[in-house]
Amino acid sequence: MFKKLIGTFGTRFLNIICGFITLLVGTHQLGAEQWGIGATILLDVSLSLLLVELIAGPGLIYYASRIPFAKLFKISWLWTAAVCALLFAVFYVIWCFFPVFYDTIVPEGYGLITLGLVFIYGIHNFNMKLLLGKERVGTQNVLLIIQFVVQFLSMLLFVFVFDIHTADAFVYSLLSGYTSGFVVGTIIVLPYMKNDGSEDVSIWSAVRNMMNFGIMIQLSSIVTMLNRRLSYYVIRRCTGMSDVGIYGSATQISEATKVVPLSIAMVQFSVIANMNDEKKAAELTIGFLKISVLVTLLAMIVICLLPVEFYEWLLTKDFSGVRDIIIALAPGMVLMSANMIFSHFFSGTNRPKYNFIGSLVGFAMTALSVYPLIYFYGYVGAGVSMSLTYLAATVYKWFVFKKLTNITLKSLIPTSSDFTMVKNEIRNSFMR
Repeated sequence: MFKKLIGTFGTRFLNIICGFITLLVGTHQLGAEQWGIGATILLDVSLSLLLVELIAGPGLIYYASRIPFAKLFKISWLWTAAVCALLFAVFYVIWCFFPVFYDTIVPEGYGLITLGLVFIYGIHNFNMKLLLGKERVGTQNVLLIIQFVVQFLSMLLFVFVFDIHTADAFVYSLLSGYTSGFVVGTIIVLPYMKNDGSEDVSIWSAVRNMMNFGIMIQLSSIVTMLNRRLSYYVIRRCTGMSDVGIYGSATQISEATKVVPLSIAMVQFSVIANMNDEKKAAELTIGFLKISVLVTLLAMIVICLLPVEFYEWLLTKDFSGVRDIIIALAPGMVLMSANMIFSHFFSGTNRPKYNFIGSLVGFAMTALSVYPLIYFYGYVGAGVSMSLTYLAATVYKWFVFKKLTNITLKSLIPTSSDFTMVKNEIRNSFMR
C-alpha cells in the first residue's frame, strides 16, 4: 500500500513538473492566443472523454476481474469508436447550421485531430483502467509517465527543433504522448486476451453492468467538468482567444495545489470504504478535511502573494493578468479541497448521488454567474464565478454531511487530536 501511494504521488508530482515546464514553453514560445487555442482543444478532448467513460471508465476497474478481458476489449474499442463517430456527426451539424457556435467550441481546422486525440486517449485510458482493475498500479503509473514525458519532450522538439510556434506544437505533443502510451499499454495488456478465468457474460449484459456502475460517477464528472471549464467558452465568446490562454495558465497554476488534497482523499477513500463504523468514518473525514483545507490555504496564500512582476517574468508580460485571476480563484481552490473530501466520504459510504446533486448545485451557480461576471469583469470574473461554484457545491455537501452524521460546525475547528488521528490512519493504511 505504501509503495502504491508513494508511486502514485510521485507520478502526479512529476506530471505537475512536466506540465509546468510545458506551460512556460507554451506561454513564452506560442503566445497567449495560440496557447489559448491549445487549451481549448485540450478542453474539448477532456469533455469528449467523459462520454467515452460512461462505459469505458470506472466500470472497467470494477469488472476487470469479473468479465473476460476479450469482451471488455471489444466493448471499449467499439464504444470509443461510436462516441467519436457521434461527435463527428454533431460537429458536422453544428458546423453547417451554427458556424459561429462551432467556431466557439472547436478552433478552426482542429476538428478532426481533436476526434483523433479522443479515440487514441480513449484506448490508452482503457489500458490504464484495466491495469488498475488487475491491481497493477505500478504499471499503470509507468504508462502515465510514458505519456506525459513523451508529450513534454515532443513539445520541446516541435518548438525548438522544428521551429513550430503555433498551437500545432502543443497538439502534436498531445498526439505523441497519447500514442506512445496507447502503443506500450496495448502491448502490456494483450496477454490478458487469453481466458483469464472470469465468468462469461453476454455483451449486452456486460455493457449494462458497466454503464449502471459508472453512470452516476460519470454524470457527476461531466457536470463538474462543465462547471470548471464553461468559463473557457464564454471568455472566448466575450473577450477572445488570448484571454482564454491567460485564464487557462492561471487555472493550471492554481490547480497544481490539488496534488496534496487528491492524495489525502485517496487515502481517505481507501480507509472509509473498508469501514463499517460510520461515526468513525465521519470523524476521520473531518480530520482529513481540516488538513486538506489548511495545506491548500497555505499553498494558495503563497501563490497569491507572488507579485505581478514574478508572473510577467515567468510567463511573459502578455500574462500579467494571471495573478489577478489566481486571487479570484483562490477561495474556490480552498473550497475545492474541502469538496473533494466530502465527495470521497459519500463515495466511500456508497452515496454517490449526493456528489451528483452537489455538482448540479454548482452548475446552477455557474450558469447564473459566469456570463454576467465575464461580461463585466473579463477573465477575473471567470475566477470569481468558479469560486462561487465551489462555494455552492461545498455548502450543499456540508449540510448533507451534517445531516447524515450529526457533526456540528464547532467540529471544524482544528485540534491537535485531528492530526494525530489522521497520522495514525495513514500509517495503518501503509501497513495494510
